[in-house]
Amino acid sequence: MAFIVAGFGSCAKKTADIESVSFSRGAVHIVLNRAARISSVDIIDEQGNRRGRAVFPHDYRNDHITVNCEWNEKTEYHISLHTDERNILYNTVSPVYGKENYYAFQFPFGMETKRVAVPVDTEITGSVRVANSMDSPRDISVRIMFPAGFSPVDGKDGRCLMNAGARVECTFALRLANRYDSRIIPLTVKSPANPTREYRNISMTVSENGAVLHTDNIQIRVVNSEFLGKSIRVSRVAFPTNDKGEPDERLTKNTLHLSTVTRLRAILTGEKYRETNFRQLPFGFFQVTVKNTLGEDAVVLLKACIVDAESGERVEAFTPDPHVNPLGEVFATVIVKREASTKVVLPVYVEPVSVREGDYRLLLSLTQMGADRPFSTCEHDFRVEKHPIVPFVATVAGAVLAGAFLFVFFIRFRSIMSGFKVRWIVLISLYGAVGFVLVNVPGTLFMDVFRALLGPFSFLASGLFFGVVQYVLWTSLIMLVPRPGTMSLVMAVRLLLSWVLLGNLSLVSILWMAVHALTAEAALWGAGATRSGPERGVGAAGLFVAFALSESVATFFNMESVVFLYRLYYADWYIALNILVGGVFYTVIGTALGLSMGKRLRMVVE
Repeated sequence: MAFIVAGFGSCAKKTADIESVSFSRGAVHIVLNRAARISSVDIIDEQGNRRGRAVFPHDYRNDHITVNCEWNEKTEYHISLHTDERNILYNTVSPVYGKENYYAFQFPFGMETKRVAVPVDTEITGSVRVANSMDSPRDISVRIMFPAGFSPVDGKDGRCLMNAGARVECTFALRLANRYDSRIIPLTVKSPANPTREYRNISMTVSENGAVLHTDNIQIRVVNSEFLGKSIRVSRVAFPTNDKGEPDERLTKNTLHLSTVTRLRAILTGEKYRETNFRQLPFGFFQVTVKNTLGEDAVVLLKACIVDAESGERVEAFTPDPHVNPLGEVFATVIVKREASTKVVLPVYVEPVSVREGDYRLLLSLTQMGADRPFSTCEHDFRVEKHPIVPFVATVAGAVLAGAFLFVFFIRFRSIMSGFKVRWIVLISLYGAVGFVLVNVPGTLFMDVFRALLGPFSFLASGLFFGVVQYVLWTSLIMLVPRPGTMSLVMAVRLLLSWVLLGNLSLVSILWMAVHALTAEAALWGAGATRSGPERGVGAAGLFVAFALSESVATFFNMESVVFLYRLYYADWYIALNILVGGVFYTVIGTALGLSMGKRLRMVVE
């Protein structure tokens, strides 16, 4: 017993506790040793004053949280975290805020490295951030000195001027009230018209009352746009992909498949149709690989737009909704390490109704952060294909006809069944059970094997069961019981057995069965196979035509309804091949064998 208790104790769930606490400007970050349901957290200073609080919704669960909190350096704080298990108390001391957190210089904007390359003759924007490290007011002066060749930009920034040494000098005088006061200052200059071979320094000096507080340098080199475009470029485009940038076997390479019935479907459902609604969420995604062969890291702005391949004009239907994206552009900031590649996934917005079928071009541009124009562009052609209207029409028409057929069948069920002898009903049920065992069961069991071996051509193997064997049974049954309703009853028996024993229960299966039964009953009646009665016999030619026609129509309906209901895509030649092989070839073989079998069985019955 002691062993069992000890064993349970060793497997007990580990109690949630605070593992670490870190501080950043204006926030405190708490990490737990495991995920827990958190209701609230309070941060209290050494005087007992609450400095920060966060409240979370019911059932919120996480292993790390961030609390907005203005904290002081080298101060003890008490953290009280409330979970569903217990109240966790934790004491910590805040660190000293480093100089790099008070003074930051980026050029171009977004570049955190101190060694950069910029294109020639380009307006480039950088930034300076200065924060007060004390509680008292401070008068801070910032001086930025650029190498020779850079020039100020008229109308952009009046604080960047050319000094007597023919160098751009930017000066800023700031008044910071307390430790919570900070400034972010943009500055724009123009790079030299000629490239430089070596790196030169951009210097920043922060001072107060003549005393230097901080200095920083950024090494910069000016290069040709062509050189920069070859060094940092788009090396690969995968279009389309899923939201993780992975290829999807359901998607055709360099092709977008759009629905043509969106507006009609909106009208039928009563939903108000608006073009911008379809551009609020991505229709699809594509992946871009950016390669950097420079000797330093790079931060670039990747922009994407879609134009017509012939006219080159931008297509409005491919732009995001301005309410979601005010700029109406698809872009991403890409950080590419030196001698490395970075993969970026971008969305595709499409309004599917107004976009026409045809060829389009995806234009990609790379712009250095802060620069006024791109240094590299890339084009990628793709095609838009709209799903035809046929799947929608076929599905709706089939559903209406099948519904009417089922309604009439159930309404007149008593009169239909009154014409059947008991031994016929028993025989039909027996055929339905045999068909389930010889067709549905092996077809279902071996379907995955057929797909693994033959891929999209698995119907060549499965058709031996659902085509040849199936029509051997059905042909012989019609020769024995050539009456209207025979095909409907035998299909219904097989469907019920498939529901109960295989679990293949769905409304779609009822729809497919109803359409198949309707086409088979109509074709057999039209061919005279179920009008003549048992005494006159059944014509072989009529059965060939009736079964081949009904199976072809049923196969066509099944594939078109799958395209519409499950948003799949089948090529026209693939549908035609299914109809030719499964609907005609295998059906004719099964009917021929079934005629021979039916004649022998009829001789036995007679």
